[in-house]
Amino acid sequence: MEILILGGKGELGRQIVKACAKAGYNCTSSSRNPQKSEVYFDWMVCKTFENAFNYDVVINAAPVPDFELYFDFVKQTLTQKRIFVETTANSSLVQAIIAFQEQNKSTSLGLFVHGVGLFPGVSNFLFRAATKQLPETSKATFNVKYSVFSKAGRDMCQLMAESLTRPSVYYQDQEWFAEKSIGPIAVFQEKAQQKNTWKGFLADLPDTQYFAAIRSDLKFIGSYFSPMADALFTLLKLFNYAPKGAVFVKLYAQSFYFMRGILFKNRTSEMIISVVINDKDISQIKVKDAIYAAGVGVAAILPFLSNQTGVLRVDELVEPEVFFEKLKHNESDVFEFRM
Repeated sequence: MEILILGGKGELGRQIVKACAKAGYNCTSSSRNPQKSEVYFDWMVCKTFENAFNYDVVINAAPVPDFELYFDFVKQTLTQKRIFVETTANSSLVQAIIAFQEQNKSTSLGLFVHGVGLFPGVSNFLFRAATKQLPETSKATFNVKYSVFSKAGRDMCQLMAESLTRPSVYYQDQEWFAEKSIGPIAVFQEKAQQKNTWKGFLADLPDTQYFAAIRSDLKFIGSYFSPMADALFTLLKLFNYAPKGAVFVKLYAQSFYFMRGILFKNRTSEMIISVVINDKDISQIKVKDAIYAAGVGVAAILPFLSNQTGVLRVDELVEPEVFFEKLKHNESDVFEFRM
Protein backbone atom coordinates (compact mmCIF):
# COMPACT_ATOMS: atom_id res chain seq x y z
CA MET A 1 0.00 0.00 0.00
CA GLU A 2 1.54 3.28 -1.16
CA ILE A 3 0.55 6.12 1.19
CA LEU A 4 0.88 9.88 0.70
CA ILE A 5 0.35 12.24 3.63
CA LEU A 6 -0.64 15.80 2.77
CA GLY A 7 0.85 18.04 5.43
CA GLY A 8 3.18 15.29 6.61
CA LYS A 9 5.66 17.87 7.91
CA GLY A 10 3.11 19.54 10.20
CA GLU A 11 2.53 18.74 13.87
CA LEU A 12 -0.21 16.16 13.23
CA GLY A 13 1.31 14.94 9.97
CA ARG A 14 4.59 14.00 11.66
CA GLN A 15 2.73 11.97 14.27
CA ILE A 16 0.74 10.17 11.57
CA VAL A 17 3.98 9.28 9.79
CA LYS A 18 5.45 8.03 13.08
CA ALA A 19 2.39 5.95 14.03
CA CYS A 20 2.07 4.47 10.53
CA ALA A 21 5.75 3.50 10.56
CA LYS A 22 5.31 1.70 13.91
CA ALA A 23 2.32 -0.12 12.40
CA GLY A 24 4.46 -1.27 9.45
CA TYR A 25 3.48 1.23 6.75
CA ASN A 26 5.78 3.35 4.60
CA CYS A 27 4.54 6.89 4.00
CA THR A 28 5.62 9.72 1.73
CA SER A 29 4.99 13.33 2.75
CA SER A 30 3.88 16.14 0.49
CA SER A 31 5.07 19.72 0.62
CA ARG A 32 4.40 23.05 -1.05
CA ASN A 33 8.19 23.43 -1.21
CA PRO A 34 9.29 19.82 -1.73
CA GLN A 35 12.71 18.39 -1.00
CA LYS A 36 14.11 15.32 -2.78
CA SER A 37 12.05 12.72 -0.92
CA GLU A 38 8.82 14.73 -0.91
CA VAL A 39 5.91 15.18 -3.30
CA TYR A 40 4.78 18.60 -4.52
CA PHE A 41 1.18 19.26 -3.49
CA ASP A 42 -0.61 22.54 -2.86
CA TRP A 43 -4.35 22.85 -2.22
CA MET A 44 -4.35 26.12 -4.17
CA VAL A 45 -2.49 24.76 -7.23
CA CYS A 46 -4.77 22.35 -9.10
CA LYS A 47 -2.03 20.99 -11.35
CA THR A 48 -0.37 19.43 -8.29
CA PHE A 49 -3.42 17.26 -7.58
CA GLU A 50 -2.37 14.64 -10.11
CA ASN A 51 0.82 14.02 -8.10
CA ALA A 52 -1.35 12.41 -5.42
CA PHE A 53 -2.88 9.89 -7.80
CA ASN A 54 0.36 7.88 -7.91
CA TYR A 55 -0.54 6.62 -4.43
CA ASP A 56 -3.14 4.10 -3.26
CA VAL A 57 -4.07 6.09 -0.15
CA VAL A 58 -3.95 9.85 0.40
CA ILE A 59 -4.24 11.10 3.99
CA ASN A 60 -4.95 14.79 4.55
CA ALA A 61 -3.39 16.41 7.61
CA ALA A 62 -3.13 19.88 6.07
CA PRO A 63 -5.42 22.93 6.36
CA VAL A 64 -7.95 23.35 3.54
CA PRO A 65 -8.04 26.99 2.33
CA ASP A 66 -10.64 26.55 -0.44
CA PHE A 67 -13.58 24.17 -0.09
CA GLU A 68 -14.46 24.23 -3.80
CA LEU A 69 -10.97 23.10 -4.83
CA TYR A 70 -11.01 20.57 -2.01
CA PHE A 71 -14.16 18.84 -3.24
CA ASP A 72 -12.87 18.98 -6.82
CA PHE A 73 -9.89 16.97 -5.58
CA VAL A 74 -12.15 14.57 -3.65
CA LYS A 75 -14.22 13.91 -6.79
CA GLN A 76 -11.07 13.33 -8.84
CA THR A 77 -9.79 10.93 -6.17
CA LEU A 78 -13.01 8.91 -6.32
CA THR A 79 -12.92 8.87 -10.13
CA GLN A 80 -9.31 7.64 -10.00
CA LYS A 81 -10.48 4.81 -7.70
CA ARG A 82 -8.12 5.93 -4.95
CA ILE A 83 -8.67 6.15 -1.20
CA PHE A 84 -8.81 9.56 0.50
CA VAL A 85 -8.66 9.83 4.31
CA GLU A 86 -9.61 13.12 5.99
CA THR A 87 -8.50 14.05 9.53
CA THR A 88 -9.93 17.57 9.82
CA ALA A 89 -11.52 18.94 12.98
CA ASN A 90 -12.59 22.15 11.23
CA SER A 91 -16.32 22.41 11.99
CA SER A 92 -17.16 24.25 8.76
CA LEU A 93 -15.40 21.63 6.66
CA VAL A 94 -16.98 18.83 8.70
CA GLN A 95 -20.45 20.21 7.93
CA ALA A 96 -19.57 20.48 4.23
CA ILE A 97 -18.29 16.88 4.19
CA ILE A 98 -21.46 15.57 5.86
CA ALA A 99 -23.51 17.35 3.17
CA PHE A 100 -21.23 15.93 0.47
CA GLN A 101 -21.75 12.43 1.86
CA GLU A 102 -25.52 12.86 1.75
CA GLN A 103 -25.29 13.84 -1.93
CA ASN A 104 -22.86 11.07 -2.94
CA LYS A 105 -24.09 7.93 -1.21
CA SER A 106 -24.23 5.84 -4.37
CA THR A 107 -20.66 6.26 -5.65
CA SER A 108 -19.01 2.91 -6.40
CA LEU A 109 -15.59 4.10 -7.50
CA GLY A 110 -13.02 5.12 -4.90
CA LEU A 111 -13.31 5.61 -1.14
CA PHE A 112 -13.53 8.83 0.87
CA VAL A 113 -13.31 8.27 4.65
CA HIS A 114 -13.73 11.25 6.95
CA GLY A 115 -13.64 11.90 10.69
CA VAL A 116 -10.36 10.00 11.16
CA GLY A 117 -8.04 10.69 14.10
CA LEU A 118 -8.76 11.26 17.79
CA PHE A 119 -11.63 13.75 17.89
CA PRO A 120 -13.33 13.36 15.59
CA GLY A 121 -12.24 9.77 14.99
CA VAL A 122 -11.74 7.60 18.06
CA SER A 123 -14.50 9.71 19.63
CA ASN A 124 -16.93 8.54 16.93
CA PHE A 125 -16.27 4.91 17.82
CA LEU A 126 -16.62 5.71 21.52
CA PHE A 127 -20.03 7.29 20.86
CA ARG A 128 -21.19 4.37 18.73
CA ALA A 129 -20.00 1.84 21.33
CA ALA A 130 -21.71 3.71 24.18
CA THR A 131 -25.06 4.01 22.38
CA LYS A 132 -24.82 0.39 21.21
CA GLN A 133 -24.43 -0.82 24.80
CA LEU A 134 -27.35 1.35 25.91
CA PRO A 135 -30.10 1.12 23.26
CA GLU A 136 -32.47 3.15 25.48
CA THR A 137 -30.27 6.22 24.99
CA SER A 138 -32.20 9.50 24.78
CA LYS A 139 -29.48 12.02 25.69
CA ALA A 140 -25.82 11.94 24.65
CA THR A 141 -23.25 14.44 25.85
CA PHE A 142 -19.70 14.54 24.51
CA ASN A 143 -16.87 16.08 26.54
CA VAL A 144 -13.21 16.80 25.82
CA LYS A 145 -11.12 17.51 28.91
CA TYR A 146 -7.70 18.78 27.94
CA SER A 147 -4.61 20.62 29.10
CA VAL A 148 -4.44 24.11 27.59
CA PHE A 149 -0.80 24.53 28.60
CA SER A 150 0.54 21.84 26.27
CA LYS A 151 1.77 21.51 22.70
CA ALA A 152 -0.55 21.94 19.74
CA GLY A 153 -0.16 22.57 16.03
CA ARG A 154 -1.47 25.55 14.09
CA ASP A 155 -4.64 23.70 13.05
CA MET A 156 -5.62 22.93 16.64
CA CYS A 157 -4.90 26.53 17.67
CA GLN A 158 -7.10 27.71 14.81
CA LEU A 159 -9.86 25.32 15.96
CA MET A 160 -9.57 26.71 19.50
CA ALA A 161 -9.86 30.29 18.22
CA GLU A 162 -12.89 29.45 16.08
CA SER A 163 -14.63 27.45 18.81
CA LEU A 164 -14.23 30.33 21.26
CA THR A 165 -15.74 32.86 18.85
CA ARG A 166 -18.53 30.90 17.12
CA PRO A 167 -21.87 30.34 18.85
CA SER A 168 -21.98 27.06 20.75
CA VAL A 169 -24.56 24.64 19.38
CA TYR A 170 -26.63 21.70 20.53
CA TYR A 171 -29.19 19.36 18.94
CA GLN A 172 -32.52 18.91 20.71
CA ASP A 173 -35.79 17.33 19.57
CA GLN A 174 -34.52 17.20 15.96
CA GLU A 175 -33.67 20.91 15.86
CA TRP A 176 -30.44 22.90 16.17
CA PHE A 177 -30.05 25.60 18.83
CA ALA A 178 -27.30 28.15 19.50
CA GLU A 179 -25.92 29.69 22.69
CA LYS A 180 -23.09 32.10 23.48
CA SER A 181 -19.59 31.09 22.36
CA ILE A 182 -18.79 29.86 25.87
CA GLY A 183 -22.09 28.13 26.41
CA PRO A 184 -23.79 26.95 29.62
CA ILE A 185 -21.63 24.94 32.00
CA ALA A 186 -22.46 21.31 32.77
CA VAL A 187 -21.14 19.15 35.61
CA PHE A 188 -19.89 15.63 34.84
CA GLN A 189 -19.32 12.77 37.26
CA GLU A 190 -17.16 9.78 36.45
CA LYS A 191 -18.91 6.43 36.87
CA ALA A 192 -15.88 4.54 38.21
CA GLN A 193 -14.99 7.18 40.80
CA GLN A 194 -18.04 8.85 42.31
CA LYS A 195 -15.97 11.67 43.84
CA ASN A 196 -14.38 12.64 40.53
CA THR A 197 -16.48 15.45 39.08
CA TRP A 198 -15.56 18.12 36.55
CA LYS A 199 -17.14 20.94 34.59
CA GLY A 200 -17.40 21.70 30.89
CA PHE A 201 -18.82 24.52 28.80
CA LEU A 202 -21.00 23.98 25.74
CA ALA A 203 -19.03 24.56 22.53
CA ASP A 204 -19.25 24.14 18.78
CA LEU A 205 -17.32 20.92 18.14
CA PRO A 206 -17.41 18.80 14.98
CA ASP A 207 -18.49 15.77 17.00
CA THR A 208 -21.92 17.32 17.54
CA GLN A 209 -22.43 17.32 13.78
CA TYR A 210 -21.25 13.70 13.45
CA PHE A 211 -23.35 12.41 16.33
CA ALA A 212 -26.50 14.13 15.06
CA ALA A 213 -25.89 12.57 11.65
CA ILE A 214 -25.58 9.14 13.30
CA ARG A 215 -28.46 9.43 15.79
CA SER A 216 -30.86 12.18 14.78
CA ASP A 217 -33.53 10.40 16.86
CA LEU A 218 -31.97 11.38 20.20
CA LYS A 219 -33.65 14.06 22.31
CA PHE A 220 -30.38 15.88 23.05
CA ILE A 221 -26.82 15.93 21.70
CA GLY A 222 -24.23 18.44 22.87
CA SER A 223 -20.43 18.79 23.02
CA TYR A 224 -18.46 20.38 25.83
CA PHE A 225 -14.89 21.58 26.44
CA SER A 226 -13.28 21.16 29.88
CA PRO A 227 -9.89 22.75 30.56
CA MET A 228 -7.94 20.78 33.16
CA ALA A 229 -7.76 23.86 35.40
CA ASP A 230 -11.18 25.09 36.60
CA ALA A 231 -9.69 28.55 37.15
CA LEU A 232 -9.61 29.00 33.36
CA PHE A 233 -13.41 29.05 33.09
CA THR A 234 -13.53 32.67 34.29
CA LEU A 235 -10.93 33.70 31.71
CA LEU A 236 -12.56 31.78 28.86
CA LYS A 237 -15.95 33.37 29.57
CA LEU A 238 -14.43 36.69 28.50
CA PHE A 239 -14.56 35.41 24.91
CA ASN A 240 -18.33 35.92 25.03
CA TYR A 241 -17.60 39.66 25.01
CA ALA A 242 -14.46 39.67 22.85
CA PRO A 243 -14.42 40.85 19.19
CA LYS A 244 -15.23 38.00 16.80
CA GLY A 245 -14.28 39.22 13.33
CA ALA A 246 -11.94 37.27 11.05
CA VAL A 247 -8.98 39.50 11.94
CA PHE A 248 -9.48 38.83 15.65
CA VAL A 249 -9.92 35.08 15.15
CA LYS A 250 -6.59 35.06 13.34
CA LEU A 251 -5.02 37.05 16.18
CA TYR A 252 -6.40 34.63 18.79
CA ALA A 253 -5.11 31.65 16.80
CA GLN A 254 -1.64 33.20 16.58
CA SER A 255 -1.68 33.90 20.31
CA PHE A 256 -2.67 30.31 21.08
CA TYR A 257 0.07 29.05 18.79
CA PHE A 258 2.65 31.25 20.53
CA MET A 259 1.60 29.62 23.80
CA ARG A 260 1.04 26.03 22.67
CA GLY A 261 3.33 25.81 19.65
CA ILE A 262 6.31 27.65 21.14
CA LEU A 263 6.17 28.16 24.92
CA PHE A 264 4.77 24.69 25.69
CA LYS A 265 5.94 22.81 22.59
CA ASN A 266 7.73 20.18 24.71
CA ARG A 267 4.75 19.39 26.94
CA THR A 268 2.49 16.60 25.70
CA SER A 269 -1.26 17.18 25.43
CA GLU A 270 -3.09 15.05 27.99
CA MET A 271 -6.73 14.55 27.05
CA ILE A 272 -9.78 12.71 28.39
CA ILE A 273 -12.66 12.07 25.99
CA SER A 274 -16.01 11.12 27.52
CA VAL A 275 -19.42 10.20 26.19
CA VAL A 276 -22.13 10.59 28.84
CA ILE A 277 -25.38 8.74 28.19
CA ASN A 278 -28.59 9.89 29.91
CA ASP A 279 -26.53 11.99 32.40
CA LYS A 280 -25.20 8.91 34.21
CA ASP A 281 -23.38 6.29 32.11
CA ILE A 282 -19.90 7.41 31.11
CA SER A 283 -17.61 5.80 28.53
CA GLN A 284 -14.14 7.27 28.52
CA ILE A 285 -10.78 7.23 26.78
CA LYS A 286 -7.68 8.88 28.26
CA VAL A 287 -4.46 9.66 26.39
CA LYS A 288 -1.21 11.25 27.54
CA ASP A 289 -0.30 12.68 24.14
CA ALA A 290 -3.36 13.69 22.12
CA ILE A 291 -1.47 14.53 18.93
CA TYR A 292 0.31 11.19 18.75
CA ALA A 293 -2.92 9.40 19.72
CA ALA A 294 -4.57 11.02 16.69
CA GLY A 295 -1.78 9.59 14.53
CA VAL A 296 -2.38 6.16 16.05
CA GLY A 297 -6.08 6.51 15.27
CA VAL A 298 -5.22 7.11 11.62
CA ALA A 299 -2.82 4.15 11.43
CA ALA A 300 -5.36 1.82 13.06
CA ILE A 301 -7.97 2.41 10.36
CA LEU A 302 -5.70 1.57 7.40
CA PRO A 303 -6.28 -2.24 7.47
CA PHE A 304 -10.04 -1.68 7.05
CA LEU A 305 -9.87 0.41 3.87
CA SER A 306 -9.50 -2.44 1.40
CA ASN A 307 -12.48 -3.50 -0.72
CA GLN A 308 -14.53 -0.49 0.41
CA THR A 309 -16.04 2.20 -1.80
CA GLY A 310 -18.16 5.29 -1.30
CA VAL A 311 -18.19 8.22 1.11
CA LEU A 312 -18.17 7.04 4.72
CA ARG A 313 -17.61 8.27 8.25
CA VAL A 314 -14.79 6.35 9.83
CA ASP A 315 -17.13 4.57 12.28
CA GLU A 316 -19.10 3.14 9.33
CA LEU A 317 -16.09 1.11 8.19
CA VAL A 318 -15.85 -1.33 11.08
CA GLU A 319 -17.52 -2.15 14.40
CA PRO A 320 -16.19 -0.24 17.45
CA GLU A 321 -14.95 -3.32 19.31
CA VAL A 322 -12.91 -4.43 16.27
CA PHE A 323 -11.37 -0.96 15.90
CA PHE A 324 -10.53 -0.73 19.62
CA GLU A 325 -8.82 -4.12 19.47
CA LYS A 326 -6.71 -2.84 16.59
CA LEU A 327 -5.79 0.27 18.59
CA LYS A 328 -4.67 -1.87 21.52
CA HIS A 329 -2.74 -4.21 19.23
CA ASN A 330 -0.86 -1.37 17.54
CA GLU A 331 -0.15 0.77 20.61
CA SER A 332 -1.23 -0.86 23.87
CA ASP A 333 0.15 1.92 26.09
CA VAL A 334 -1.33 4.94 24.27
CA PHE A 335 -5.03 4.60 25.21
CA GLU A 336 -6.63 3.98 28.59
CA PHE A 337 -10.23 2.76 28.22
CA ARG A 338 -13.05 3.00 30.74
CA MET A 339 -16.20 1.53 29.24
